[in-house]
Amino acid sequence: MFASSPTLSAYVPARAPMGGGTVVHAVGDDFADTDVLECRFGASVTEGVFVSSSYVKCGGAPTTVTAGETELVVANDAVEQTGSGASFNYVPSMEITSINPTVGPATGGVMIDINGQDFGEQSYGLTCQFGSVKIQASLKNSNGDTMTAECKTPATAPGTYFYLELSNNGIDFTENENEFGS
Repeated sequence: MFASSPTLSAYVPARAPMGGGTVVHAVGDDFADTDVLECRFGASVTEGVFVSSSYVKCGGAPTTVTAGETELVVANDAVEQTGSGASFNYVPSMEITSINPTVGPATGGVMIDINGQDFGEQSYGLTCQFGSVKIQASLKNSNGDTMTAECKTPATAPGTYFYLELSNNGIDFTENENEFGS
């Protein structure tokens, strides 16, 4: 038994794909370095990695078959756990079906449309990745199953090609390999 129960005050990301595997970073107080430290996503449990009394890495979020919210709790042991938990959101995996344009000037600054599905209902956390360069994106429109996001291309060396990928949590990116070049 510990002096006090742990508290969870923040965590990143707040959502992850249903396919699981996303490491969630939990911040709070009174986390303990125990052999049974765990993170609970609803009824599913994953290992908690103690970093400090105020920081725990929750091993990959478990796979789920249902999109939606679940409770996230950090537990020092079977008894001492954070209060009622926080709301963690599972979302379908995003897919890019096309990008337009597929080429642009090396100086960058061109708005590019990314078409696909399951980008999320809001643009919070929406991020484009050109190779290793990450740029904030925004949701341009959503029409049923079809969605369009947009972002501005970065400056590159002439003749450079990148895979353009998209994320709705800044961590988990699509793997559709849509090529963009200058």
